Amino acid sequence: MPIFNNLENYIGGWFIGDFDPSILRTKEFEICVVSHRRNETTRQHYHTSSTEINLVLSGKLEVNGRLLHKNDIFIYEKNEVSDVHFIADSELCVIRVPSAPNDKVLV
Repeated sequence: MPIFNNLENYIGGWFIGDFDPSILRTKEFEICVVSHRRNETTRQHYHTSSTEINLVLSGKLEVNGRLLHKNDIFIYEKNEVSDVHFIADSELCVIRVPSAPNDKVLV
């Protein structure tokens, strides 16, 4: 029997990883689908033990000074500072390897 759920039942769009709630609990990776509004800027941060892979599903954003659009992919290796500004409403799929829910250091 298939499992059914809704993204709104998960915190911040994170639905797979080593946290609760998750539709699949694993230490191997975590996945999130997240929306950001135009003119939103994320807090600069980095991860000390995980790599973050981002796929732009829609929108337009500036990542560390580079303009990105739908289908662009950007990766932050561990200890690289994330600097993202959303030029248009945007949606991202974010994958972190391994799953490390408490591994976020604000700059």
